[in-house]
Amino acid sequence: MLRICVSLTILARSLVTLSAQAPEIQGRESQTLALTDVISLVLNRNLSLERSKVQMELRENDVQFEEADTQPNLTGSLGGTLRYSGTGREPVWNAGSGTESLNGSLNSSLVLYNGGEREAALNQARASLEVSIKEHDRSRQFVLFQSIFRYLEAILRLKEIEIQTEELASRTENL
Repeated sequence: MLRICVSLTILARSLVTLSAQAPEIQGRESQTLALTDVISLVLNRNLSLERSKVQMELRENDVQFEEADTQPNLTGSLGGTLRYSGTGREPVWNAGSGTESLNGSLNSSLVLYNGGEREAALNQARASLEVSIKEHDRSRQFVLFQSIFRYLEAILRLKEIEIQTEELASRTENL
């Protein structure tokens, strides 16, 4: 009996404390969320999930870079000159001639064998991408588990408060 009275006293004090809290808590509206709403919010607003998505995109870029690096290289250049030479003095020139030239080059290269360095780099980039994907999945599962656990725990606490409130009401009625 003493145990019940102590728990009822603690419950009453906590209710009084909650009702006397700061105005920013009192002014807020309570909102009931369904489990699907909680899951949607967690998946869309979680910073660690956003960070792992960015890591995954970076690894995808690494794979694309390594795949492009195995292709042949092609470089080109184009240049030209224009010259005018003459005899005489300034401002009067007796005779003059002009020359024009244009040159260009196009180079291509393909590494035939480099000791497997490119293949190793490509395999490493692919493995890093796979690790990033699995880490993202693991983070997503962990965040979902934590949010569902906390949601169910909050429901349990609310039911406990509801039961204790009903017990308190029935006890005060009996007194």
